[in-house]
Amino acid sequence: MKKLFFIVTILLTGLVSSSQTVIQMKRQGGVSIIPCKVNGLRLSFIFDTGASDVTISLTEALFMLKNGYLNSSDITGKKSYYSDANGDLSEGEIINLREIDIQGLKLYNVKASIVTNLSAPLLLGQTAISKLGIFQVDLTSNTLTIINKKVVNSSSNDLTNEFTSCIDIDGNVYQTIKIGNQIWMAENLKTNHYRNGDPISKVENRTVWGNLNSGAWSYYNNDFRNNDIYGKLYNWYAVGDSREIAPEGWRIPTRNDWIQLFNFLGGNDAGSKMKSNSTLWVSTNNISSYSSGFNAIPGGFRPWTGENEFAFLGERAFFWSSTQDETFTSANGISINFDSDKIYFYSFGKRDGWSIRCVKN
Repeated sequence: MKKLFFIVTILLTGLVSSSQTVIQMKRQGGVSIIPCKVNGLRLSFIFDTGASDVTISLTEALFMLKNGYLNSSDITGKKSYYSDANGDLSEGEIINLREIDIQGLKLYNVKASIVTNLSAPLLLGQTAISKLGIFQVDLTSNTLTIINKKVVNSSSNDLTNEFTSCIDIDGNVYQTIKIGNQIWMAENLKTNHYRNGDPISKVENRTVWGNLNSGAWSYYNNDFRNNDIYGKLYNWYAVGDSREIAPEGWRIPTRNDWIQLFNFLGGNDAGSKMKSNSTLWVSTNNISSYSSGFNAIPGGFRPWTGENEFAFLGERAFFWSSTQDETFTSANGISINFDSDKIYFYSFGKRDGWSIRCVKN
């Protein structure tokens, strides 16, 4: 019988070891179990590439708090909705896991969720898996092989390169990735506030949204469950507001920032390299080419006028730039489509609701 390999590729930067790390997993109930140390505590997780977050049950969380493996600063006080491999959404309390040690490979400051179910399984989801680099899972021998292991300074929690910290005013922690000379958020923006703490208006009503001349956001389909996966949709007035929507040390990319990324990734097929390797997309062209780590997800958009109030979830990703057109009546952005390898540059009305990715200053 041929061995079955599940291969995930993420662009690595910085110092990389050429050695491989082979981790023996256990097979229980049709799932693969991986041993880890979380803040020094030995735990076993289901290796779940379809889960958006690392999740732990309330039972483990209470034990960790009682015994000093978690402290109050690790608990953000924020709620999130995480997805599992079945696509189901559940509510969780967002926490920060300072260190996950997988046989000497240390991942720092990993976003996780406490699930209120006392007996919920422990899942090692994408907030940790995306930091592993290039790896293979062999389901025949039930081994995880990390092909290129990122060397991280174990004496410090300061993260570099694709692990650069990005935290918005609301305490949302974002995965980041270094691509060429740029460092990008690898998740869509979710903040409710400008950098100075002023709230950004949440607008659900279609008529009100279509007549706005000030910053606003909404969930896709006005459904809060879409926030954790797809982030929020913002009109361009929120992008261009002088109070700044990007986290401290970050900015909304200009059109030239997007062009720089486009050129570094090879030009015409850059869109395929920016897509997430994810079942969130309706379909994909070349699954082996999704290698940049940008992790674009098809969050759709909210048109300010027209037949549809929301459109293209699962099919297209739309991202704003900070660049306006020459008449200042519209603004530039990009689209990545499920049926194309290309990036499309657009100039659209400022009242549309698009996703936001930020680039580091």
